Amino acid sequence: MKTTLPRVNLSLKIVYALLFFIGTTYTGFAQKNPVSPVENLAAVTVRNGAIDGGEIVGGPFAFCVDGDADFVSGITLSGNSQVANSAWIVTDDQGVILGLPEVLGQLEMVNFDDAGVGVCLIWHLSYANGLTGLEPGNNALTDLSGIYDLSNSISVTRNAPDGGEIIGGPFSFTVDGVPDFVSGVSVSGSSGSNASWVITDDQGTILGLPPTVEALEGVDFDGAGVGTCLIWYIRYEDGLEGLVPGNNALTDLSGCYDLSNSIEVVRNEQIELNVVVFPNPASRFAYIIIRSVVSSDPTVQLFDMSGNPADVEIFQRRNFARINVSNLQPGIYMAMIRDNITGASAVRQIVVRSR
Repeated sequence: MKTTLPRVNLSLKIVYALLFFIGTTYTGFAQKNPVSPVENLAAVTVRNGAIDGGEIVGGPFAFCVDGDADFVSGITLSGNSQVANSAWIVTDDQGVILGLPEVLGQLEMVNFDDAGVGVCLIWHLSYANGLTGLEPGNNALTDLSGIYDLSNSISVTRNAPDGGEIIGGPFSFTVDGVPDFVSGVSVSGSSGSNASWVITDDQGTILGLPPTVEALEGVDFDGAGVGTCLIWYIRYEDGLEGLVPGNNALTDLSGCYDLSNSIEVVRNEQIELNVVVFPNPASRFAYIIIRSVVSSDPTVQLFDMSGNPADVEIFQRRNFARINVSNLQPGIYMAMIRDNITGASAVRQIVVRSR
């Protein structure tokens, strides 16, 4: 703020008394110090003309840059000089003048959504004639010259959160009682004050809200049953409403937010494989044949009755597998067969007998 003289805080009664004193003593003073009436009036105006930008009440304001018009309202001004010139000033957060609404009504018609992301400041200015530098592009804090005073400022924050882009998937699992987890999911290009992962069904109903990617990768999708899940990433500002399980992420959220693209997690119904095991009991080799499947990519595992993997040699090729059981202790074992192409699976009991 620049002023030519310090502010003088005098009541109107004191000002009138001083003016009266000056008026009654002017004649004698002028005889000793000849000054023209114009020069004397200018001197009185400078010495006694206190300028006050006043105090703004209202805000701060926060808007979402989303293409919908955003206006300030409810701003009031008090304590400003009533005899001075005045203007409202909109600046950026560095004080660069963006606009000069003449009256409050014009200020409340400014669409701040058009300004894009950032922070604006609103000020009120009181000033005497002769002020220079009051124009857009100049800095209200450094480029004004003359007798003036700026009020306090109120901020207008324009946010535009970005959900970014998810990379990873899609995923496909079989609901078979075996936990299924996603992995390798990442997000890029997101921005905003707050964030969360969102898991929905294929209609957008929120099923879960993992706060981090680690929490997301700890979700067992097998437990969700048969169907399709969608994974999203959301960035949002304070005040978002509706982000709770059971609500719809596409229709029930209210506030300033943005959702990323989604990736799909399909949970397929378990298909029972038509599997034949022979000989059974077996003492040397047990053979597994997958029937009624033109082409398969089987994974075969053998477990003891405690659920521990058996240390055996397994040969696999298309619809066929051979298990060498010759080194196993006699007993009952469970063979788990899964077709990696269709997701179908089967569990068969194999009895191992001594040779």
